[in-house]
Amino acid sequence: MGFRKFNQTHSTWSFQVNFIDDIDENIWFQSTLERWAHGRWANIPFLGKQRDPCRTIYKYFPEIWLMFSTTLNIKPRDKCPVPKGLYTVKNHPIGWVHTKFPMWEGKMRVKLRWTGSENMKNDYLCMILNLDCSANKDVEIESITVCPNNEQNRYPINGMTFKKINHTHSAWSFQVNFIDNIDEKIWFYTTLERWTHGRWASIPFLGKQKDPCRTILKYFPQPWIMFETALNINPPTKCPIPKGIYTVKNYSIKLTNTKFPMWYGKMRINLIWTGSEDLKDVYMCMILNLDVKDSI
Repeated sequence: MGFRKFNQTHSTWSFQVNFIDDIDENIWFQSTLERWAHGRWANIPFLGKQRDPCRTIYKYFPEIWLMFSTTLNIKPRDKCPVPKGLYTVKNHPIGWVHTKFPMWEGKMRVKLRWTGSENMKNDYLCMILNLDCSANKDVEIESITVCPNNEQNRYPINGMTFKKINHTHSAWSFQVNFIDNIDEKIWFYTTLERWTHGRWASIPFLGKQKDPCRTILKYFPQPWIMFETALNINPPTKCPIPKGIYTVKNYSIKLTNTKFPMWYGKMRINLIWTGSEDLKDVYMCMILNLDVKDSI
């Protein structure tokens, strides 16, 4: 394998690989994502174990998979499965300008592993990509609402309103009573969906996590600091959040040039806090609808 970098946007790639199997639903894969922060590589939960790299990667990252298929000279580029055979790539140009996939800003390391079983013991193929990312996006919040059965939750959200002022600013009001400290005893999970082909398509993202305050601050500092600022917590990086009644009145939200990873297009995010790993007892739940576009 050879990789030559010409400038910050273009490189060439050379390699040869012999797929002795069709790349189909019998192949498992896993992506590990790390970000260089505070002098070390910090692991970020992302995707997890999946089957069928051709169809799955094409579903979530079509631009990246089509570039890979083009590199292998597969026609049509969206053909799945990838037929078994010997593939030779010689000085294929790679362009990364305006690439439409979600990524944190900064130094990133991505490890891609393909295996023949769910236990991921026997590697079929493995590559490591080191990236330097700078990808600003404009994120327009179209709505923030409470989930169904809000009143039955441990922390019901009262009087929530969301008023759009323009495409970059909105005003948010609500009241919530945290009867517990928001600490490592609280579990949370995030479901992420993208509107595509006339329906909401679920995207694997983060999975179950403990301690929303420290975890979300670690992975998504800007949105979390905005949330704590809205709650008038000082400093806005304080963890845990102390228990108490929090009232937010017409807090101005600005999400231009937001520094967190997100697909382009219409997105729906469900944020659920619970009291246990089995996620049965909902403490708090919100739904965010977003429209993500290129920054100008």
